[in-house]
Amino acid sequence: MGTTFEVRIEPKIQKNRLAGKDRFSYTVRWRVAGERCKKTYASRALADGRRSELVSAVRRGEAFDIESGLPESEARARDAMSFYDFACKYVDMKWSRAAANTRRSIADALIAVAPVMLANTRSTPDGKLMRNALHKWGFNTARRPDAPVDIEDVLAWVQRNSLPVSALGRAETIRAVLDAVGSKLDGKPAAVTYTARRRAVLWNLCEYAVELGQLDANPIPTVKWSRPKRTIKRVDPATVPNPTQARALLAAVAARPGAGPRMAAYFGSMYYAALRPAEAIELGLSNLRLPREGWGKLILNDSNPYAGSAWTDSGSDYDHRQLKHREVAKSVRCPVLPT
Repeated sequence: MGTTFEVRIEPKIQKNRLAGKDRFSYTVRWRVAGERCKKTYASRALADGRRSELVSAVRRGEAFDIESGLPESEARARDAMSFYDFACKYVDMKWSRAAANTRRSIADALIAVAPVMLANTRSTPDGKLMRNALHKWGFNTARRPDAPVDIEDVLAWVQRNSLPVSALGRAETIRAVLDAVGSKLDGKPAAVTYTARRRAVLWNLCEYAVELGQLDANPIPTVKWSRPKRTIKRVDPATVPNPTQARALLAAVAARPGAGPRMAAYFGSMYYAALRPAEAIELGLSNLRLPREGWGKLILNDSNPYAGSAWTDSGSDYDHRQLKHREVAKSVRCPVLPT
């Protein structure tokens, strides 16, 4: 939005005779950065009121939008998006480059925020139905166009009753939103890592709103909000299998019929090489370097985390992609203890 302080308001209101009628209209005229602007009203009182509003905007030092010729506050209000529409736009912007589980995390965070950003809480759809509609369709770029009729009705209600995204700039609103991302459905505090993940989505959403001119600045730092305290959970040694117990457990799994040997290899790679489940599931013979003596190596090339078919591009439950926090086609060599 380009703005300017170069504004000149015509001192006189133009009186216009309506063709074929003994009636008149009244036009307010002004210039913004040299460009002519005008607005016509049916009565002089309305025209006088409008001219007074423009003069007041100039006197308080407000910039004018060059494209529309309106005071900046009016231009911003005219272009304001509802929170639901903006959240969908944010999801669509992120979708193509985000991993399937990241897409699901974004939707989860936005579902926590959406109820707080409703202007009308009367006649609200059933909470579970609304969360389901937002999670499976509203905040899912791929599935939104195919939402069933009953779900479309719910999403249309949310759209009609959403506050403008600019409401996030109010201290009381952003505080309520932060409380929502830090709470579970029952109102109890959410886990620290869960809260941090949802707050990160909210932060990024506000930055995108600033980028598109929907907010003047990210409102999150403007309020004093206490995050849940991090609690350190000590691991009970009694719950961790020692090497002897691990070998016995793996041997018992391998003895099971059918997929037993494969599952033993799966769990064994996680125990001995500390692999993520999504990395272990991608191991094949070509990934193994196991000498007769000494340490071996696992060559990790890909990851295949479970995400759910609603969030993957392929429609599979698994999202085949590069290793976590690694570039595409970047492999990692993982040492394996001698057994």
